Amino acid sequence: MYKNLEVINFIISKWKPRRNDRELLSVLVDYFKKDVVVLGIVDLVALADGRISVYFERYISDRVVDKEKLKKIGIIRYSGAFRESFEQRKLLIIKDYSDYKNAEPAWREASLKSVVSIPIERNGEVYGVLQLASFKPFEEIESHIDFLKYCANAIALVLSESFDKYKVELHKKTEDMHVILSSSLKGSINKPMDVWLEENLRKILRLSGAEVTGFIMPSDNIYCVVDRTGGFTAFFNGINDRVKDWIVYKLYKAKVNKAVTYKEILDKLDLPLSLEAKELGVVNGLFVPVEYNGHIVASFAYGYTKDIENINYHKLLLRNVGFHLVMAIFSFKRLRRLKDVLTKSEEQFVRSFMKMSELRDSYTHGHSERVAFYAKKISEALGYDEKTNNKLYIAGLLHDIGKIGIPDSILLKPGRLSKHELEIIKYHSVFSYEMVKDIDHLRSIAECIRHHHERCDGSGYPDGLLCSQIEPCAKILAIADVFDALTSERIYRSKKKYLPVEAIEIMDEIELDKFIFDKVKNVLVDAYLLESSNGFNLPKVKNIEKERANIFFKDYLTGTDRFMVFSEYVKQKIEKREKFHLFGLDIVGLGYINYKYGAGYGNKMIETLSEELMKSPYLLRIMRSGADSFICLCPADNVSTFFSFIEKVEKNLKHKFLNNEQDFKKFSSGLLYKTHVLYPDEGDTLEDLLYVLRVKLKKLKFIAYNLDSK
Repeated sequence: MYKNLEVINFIISKWKPRRNDRELLSVLVDYFKKDVVVLGIVDLVALADGRISVYFERYISDRVVDKEKLKKIGIIRYSGAFRESFEQRKLLIIKDYSDYKNAEPAWREASLKSVVSIPIERNGEVYGVLQLASFKPFEEIESHIDFLKYCANAIALVLSESFDKYKVELHKKTEDMHVILSSSLKGSINKPMDVWLEENLRKILRLSGAEVTGFIMPSDNIYCVVDRTGGFTAFFNGINDRVKDWIVYKLYKAKVNKAVTYKEILDKLDLPLSLEAKELGVVNGLFVPVEYNGHIVASFAYGYTKDIENINYHKLLLRNVGFHLVMAIFSFKRLRRLKDVLTKSEEQFVRSFMKMSELRDSYTHGHSERVAFYAKKISEALGYDEKTNNKLYIAGLLHDIGKIGIPDSILLKPGRLSKHELEIIKYHSVFSYEMVKDIDHLRSIAECIRHHHERCDGSGYPDGLLCSQIEPCAKILAIADVFDALTSERIYRSKKKYLPVEAIEIMDEIELDKFIFDKVKNVLVDAYLLESSNGFNLPKVKNIEKERANIFFKDYLTGTDRFMVFSEYVKQKIEKREKFHLFGLDIVGLGYINYKYGAGYGNKMIETLSEELMKSPYLLRIMRSGADSFICLCPADNVSTFFSFIEKVEKNLKHKFLNNEQDFKKFSSGLLYKTHVLYPDEGDTLEDLLYVLRVKLKKLKFIAYNLDSK
C-alpha cells in the first residue's frame, strides 16, 4: 500500500508533462515490473487551438539488452492497441500479442508477449493512452488493473489541470496584450503610423521573447522590421529588394497559412534565411500568419537567437496577439481617415461620416439619427433658440463617432464583454471629443459629446463629473441616448425592446438630470411616436440599415449567418423545447488546396459549399463557424434526408475541385468532416451542444491526422 501511495504521489505532485515524462515511466516500470511502458499524450496546446496531435514517450527496462528488440519496440505509432484503446475508450488486456489482430508489426517481430492498454480520460476528454508491455506472459495482471486505472486517472487529472492552466494563461496574456494594444489608440490620433506601430511591435517582442520581428500587411502597404533595442528598425510603404529578402515576405508569398517554425518550413520550401536574420544571429524563429474573415491579412516573423521554449504555446499566443494588433491597425487607420474628413465643411463631414458609419456597429447609424432627433426635440421643449437646437442635433449625429476607433474584436464581439473590454468601449466618447475639438465649426459641441455618458452622481465616464459640472447640452444628449437605447431593439438583452413608458420608468432610476428629465418625459414619448409613424425612418435609412445588418450579421464571403444571428435563432428553439440537430461540416485539407491551387481556389470551394447548403430545403439556418467550417441547424425529422443530401454535395465538390488522380487518392475517404448533435439529448444549452459537436469533430480530425501521418 505504501508503494502504491508513492507512485500516485509522484504523479500528482512531481510529474510535469513533457518535462520529466521519462522519470514518471521509470517509476511505473519499477512498480509494475514490466519491460516497456509507453505514454501517448494529445498535445495540450494544439488541443486548445482545436487541433489534435500526439507525442509519445516510452521507457524500456534495463533488463532488455537485446539491441534488435530495443530498436523494434522503440517504434511507436498511432496504431495497434494504442489506437483501439484511444478510439474506443476501452481497457485492453492482450495476453498473447502475437495473436492480436491489430498488432504493430515491429512489436510482433520483437516477440512482445503481453500488452495492457488503458485510455487516459477525464470529464469526457481523452488525453491519451498508457501502455504496459512485456516479453513474458503477464502473471496475475488482473490484480494490477485497479491500480493501473488509478494511475491513468491520476495522469488524466494532471493533464486536465495542465490543459486548464494553458487555457487560463493563454487567455490572460492574450487579454492583457489586447488591452495594451487597444489602449494605445487613446493617444494615437496625432501620432504617425510608423511611430505608433513600432511602439506596439516592441511590446509584442517583449511578450514573445524574440529579438526581432518582421511584420507585413500588404493590403495597407505596411512592411517593417523592428528589433527589441531600436537599433535595427525599418519601415517601407511598398515592396523593394530588401522586403523581398525577408522571411516573413517569402513565407507570405508561399501562402503558408499556419504558424510554423523556420526549421519546420525553410528546408521544406528551400528558402534561405534573410541577410538581416543572419546579421542578427537568428538560429530559429516563428512565422505567424493572421487570418481575418477567411483571409490572411498580415504576417509576422519572430527571430530568436536561441532555441524557442514551448513552441506550440508561442504559436497560439502570438497568433492571437497578432489578430488583436491587426484590429488595432484597422482602428488606427479609421481614426486617421476620419480626422482628415473633419477638415471639410460641416455638410461634407456629416455626409462622409454617415457613409463611413454604415460599416461599423450594427445600430450606430439609426441610433445616432434618433438620438439627434430626440435631443433636438428636448432642446425645443426647454425653449432654447434655433442655433442651440441645431447644435444639439449635430451633437446627436456625432456623439458616437469615436466608436470608429474601437477595434472590431471588441465593438463587434457577439458575447459578453470582459471588464477590460468594457473600459476600452468607454474610450469612444474621448475619441469622439478628440475628433471634433480642434475643428472650428464643431468645437462648440466637443464637451457635449465628450460627456454624454456622465451621470449626476459621478458614476459616469470618462471624467466622473457630478451634475453641476456637466454641460446642459451633455445632460440633454445623455437623456436622448439612454431613451433610444432602451426603446430600440438590442439583440444582446433579455428583453430586446422596451415600450416608451417602460423606458421612462427605468430612466427614473438612472442618475440623469432630474430637472430636465421631469420636464421632457411626455416630449420623449411623443417624439418616439412621431419618429416611428412618419418622420424619421425613411426608406433610404431603412435600406441602409438592412445593408448594414447584412454586413454585420452575415459572413462576407458566403452570406451565411454570423454567430450572433445563428445563436439567437437556436436559443429560440431551445426556449420552445423543440428538438433539432446541429450538423458540423469541415472541409478536409483546405490548406493543401490553398497551397496547391491558391487561396482564391479554396475560397471558391467554400463559396460553392455554402451555396449548396443554402439551397437545401432541409436546413433552417447555416453559420460559417470558421475559415473552412459550417454549422447547420436541421429539424430532427430531416436527419436521414440531410445525410443523403450532404453526401451528394460532397461528391459534386470532389468532381468539381479535385483535378487529378493524386488529389482523388488524397481525399479518398472524403472531402468533408461531418458529424452532428441532437437537442436535448446531447446538451441543454447551445454552449453544451457546440462543445459536444466540437469534441466529435476533433475526434474525426484526430483519426484522419494520425492515419495520414502514418
